[in-house]
Amino acid sequence: MVIGMQWKYTHLDGQTRHLGIARSSAVKSVVNLVKTAETLVPYSKDSVNLGLLLWNKIDEIPEEDRVKMLDELTNADILRLWRLAGQRHEASIADISSSKVPSYSIWNDLPGEDSSLVRYRGRAALPIRLLGQEYFEKAFFSMPGEDKETPHPNIYGRVFHGNVLKNRGYPGPLYFKAAVGGSLVPMLSDTCDMVLSYALPEEEEGELAALASDLGWVGPRKNPPPFDGDFTDYVRVVGPGVLVGLGYQEETPAATGLSRLFPRPLFFAMIRIMP
Repeated sequence: MVIGMQWKYTHLDGQTRHLGIARSSAVKSVVNLVKTAETLVPYSKDSVNLGLLLWNKIDEIPEEDRVKMLDELTNADILRLWRLAGQRHEASIADISSSKVPSYSIWNDLPGEDSSLVRYRGRAALPIRLLGQEYFEKAFFSMPGEDKETPHPNIYGRVFHGNVLKNRGYPGPLYFKAAVGGSLVPMLSDTCDMVLSYALPEEEEGELAALASDLGWVGPRKNPPPFDGDFTDYVRVVGPGVLVGLGYQEETPAATGLSRLFPRPLFFAMIRIMP
């Protein structure tokens, strides 16, 4: 029925119809690859690297359309994204060189020194989906670093919630500091590309409070469980503008209230929202 409407609508403009279907097809192609790659492709890293294959497919999707993937992914798909993205770290130099990865840097999808905001829309793999509580946004911004020799600024961010409840009933604003570069996930001994720490020193909270006031945001405050303590996100790049991650804290207190809804670790996917 939808396809029929597309044909009828675009009878006066064949180019528009063709573009719309091509974009939709590119998104579905990536989603189908995520769902089936581990079962349909022989699991041999020597013959095919699924992480690089997925990266190249994502690169084919127009930037503004990639965020549509979030509505198509299941909780199981988000976990698969983590495993598939990890295969990129195990690719040979020759395979990486023949892909589109060498021309990309994670800094392409993070703020520069101009302090502009870079926003991501995300979805958490919550066991219970209610009123859109699984959806969120993360806004990344830069602040000048003390080390003038460092080629990149310090990256911080905060969480927004965009469902019908807005930030009510949601543990926000959850400010964090990003450590960009290869790191290790202690729980799994997996590699990742970026670490987001929600435990901020008091002096940094003061600087963030001043910036938040200028932007009309709520300033940093004590994070409720399960995001209190040393809660940390570990993030992998899946493809340009597409991230997957998991979050947890090393010392986990007894689960109470909302914290019972959050598995440990909590997996999530984020896709950049283009301005």
